[in-house]
Amino acid sequence: MPKAKVINTAHPSKNLSIRNKGNINFSARTIAHDFNHGSATVNRIVTVLNDLRYEQNIRNLSQISADTINQYAEELQDRLHDDSLSPKTVVNYISTINMIVRYIDKSDLAVSARELGIHKGSAIAAVDRSVSEKTHQAFQDYLSSHATKDVRYEALRKSVELQRSLGLRARESFAIKADTIKDALRTGTLSLSKIDMTKSYRPRDIKIVSSQQKNLLQQTHAFMKENGWHSLINPNQTLQSHSGWAYRQVLSFQKTEKGAGYHFHSERHAYAQSRYSSLWEEKAGVRIEAPVKASGNWQEYASSKTGLLSQKIKEIDKEIRLVVSAELGHNRISITRAYLG
Repeated sequence: MPKAKVINTAHPSKNLSIRNKGNINFSARTIAHDFNHGSATVNRIVTVLNDLRYEQNIRNLSQISADTINQYAEELQDRLHDDSLSPKTVVNYISTINMIVRYIDKSDLAVSARELGIHKGSAIAAVDRSVSEKTHQAFQDYLSSHATKDVRYEALRKSVELQRSLGLRARESFAIKADTIKDALRTGTLSLSKIDMTKSYRPRDIKIVSSQQKNLLQQTHAFMKENGWHSLINPNQTLQSHSGWAYRQVLSFQKTEKGAGYHFHSERHAYAQSRYSSLWEEKAGVRIEAPVKASGNWQEYASSKTGLLSQKIKEIDKEIRLVVSAELGHNRISITRAYLG
C-alpha cells in the first residue's frame, strides 16, 4: 500500500485568501506561525490584512503589489499625522507588512519606516519631507511625456498640482468633483465633502488665496468639461483602479534618476510649509520658514526676522498652525508637527 501523502501545515500555499474574517484570521495565524511569532503578531497581521481588504479590495495575498504597498505606506503616514495612530504603531504595521511580503516571496516590496521619516519615538518632523520644486516639476515632465498616449496622465498632472497647491490628499485629488471646483471658483473657498472622498468623510474648507490656485482650478474644471469627466478619474475606472494606476506611475518615476524618494504625500508637506510661510507674511509682514526648514534655533531665527518677542512668536505660530491643520483636514494642532517640525 502506498504511503499517504504528508501535508506540511506549517507551510501551506502562499496564495492565501483574505476575502472574509475567517480567511483573514486563518491567514494571519499561518503567517505568524511561519515566522514562529505569537498572538501579538497575529493581531497585527489581522489589522493589516483588514486594511488591505477593505481599503484596497485585496482578496488574495497574491494580489499584493508594489503600488499596494506604496498606497498603504502613505495611508499609514496620513493616519500618523492625524494622530489616529502613534509612531510606534505605524512602525509596527510597516514591520508587519514587510513580514507579509517576505512570506509571499516578494521581499523586494518591503519598505523602510526610517526612509519614510517615521520613528517610534516621535511624530515631530526632524527631516524635511516636502517635495522640492525641482523634483515636483520633474514628475510633471515625466507625466507630460506620456500624456499624448493616454489622457489619464494629464489628469494625474492636475491631481498632483492640486496636492501641492491646495494640500489635497492623493485620493481627494483624484476624486474631487467638477461641481466642487465650480463652486470654489464662485465663492473663493474650496469646500470639500464626502463626495470628494475626504478622509472619514469629514468636510473642510480651503481658502483660495492666490491667482495660481484660481488658475489651477479653472484649468482643472476646463479639463473635466472638455473630456466629459465628473472628476479626475476616467469614467471607465473606479477610484480604486485609478489609484492603483496612479501609484504605479509614482513607482516608475522613482526608478528614474530624478525620482528617488518621491511620494504623493510629500506634496502635502510642501503645501503645509508654503502656507505656513505665507500666513506669517500676512500676520507679520515677513515670510518665516517652517521650523523643519530652518537651521539652528528657530525661535532666534523668527525673532531676528520679525523683531517680535518670543511670546508673540509663539502666539502667531499657534494661530497659523491651527489654520494649516484645518486646511489639511486634521483636527488638532499637534498634527502640524509632522509637516512643519
